[in-house]
Amino acid sequence: MQIYLVSVISVRIVKSMNSQTVKDIGYFILRFGLGALMARHGWPKITGGTEMWADVGSGISVIGITFWPTVWGFCAAVAEFVGGICVAVGFLHRPACGIIVFTMFIAFLNSFGGTNTFGDWNHVAELGIAFLGMLLMGPGRFSLSVSVNK
Repeated sequence: MQIYLVSVISVRIVKSMNSQTVKDIGYFILRFGLGALMARHGWPKITGGTEMWADVGSGISVIGITFWPTVWGFCAAVAEFVGGICVAVGFLHRPACGIIVFTMFIAFLNSFGGTNTFGDWNHVAELGIAFLGMLLMGPGRFSLSVSVNK
């Protein structure tokens, strides 16, 4: 009974809003949720130190870059952690999404093919696709960049 009442109340609240507001709220939930999860995903890489950075950074060799793996690994960690925070709050949204998409593309190239299975590469593919979509859509109405520009 309680779940039914919550559903009815939720539906009435949503129906009372215009469709653009509902879309903006939905996009905020998507942007904030995926951004926060990406930041959480990058935190262990930030705190992992030079050994972790070198391991992560060696992945960029898939596109022929074999120098400075520690630097590239640190860049990937920053892209995931700081980029995730920027996406979550909607500040520098498109640059952050672009950097995350590139990072997920490199991760995808490293985990696709060979003896790897769908479970090895689907997560980075899903994140890459989601952040590419958000890159194209922009930060949305409920974002820090919109608040700053007003």
